[in-house]
Amino acid sequence: MSTSNIGLSSPNPVQCGHPSPSPIQQRISRLEKDIALLESELSGKNPDEITATHIKRLHTYNEIKDTTQALIGKLAVLNNTTIRAVHEDLGLPLID
Repeated sequence: MSTSNIGLSSPNPVQCGHPSPSPIQQRISRLEKDIALLESELSGKNPDEITATHIKRLHTYNEIKDTTQALIGKLAVLNNTTIRAVHEDLGLPLID
């Protein structure tokens, strides 16, 4: 017989002599919830396809970044200045 059928609430585990979940059990529970959330976000998408798309995008980004850095280097040479100075003039960060 379920306690919900007779209007009783579930007893507190500590009151019944049951210890509260350990920090490891709590972490496992949080991780299981995170996994469920991430799986729901995938919503049937193929993880391998997502990874392949991400890798292609990173490749494109790196090509653009390398080209930009080469152009900044050429601009520095033309202006007889440093790459650092060109970054500062253009308001660009010196690191990623």
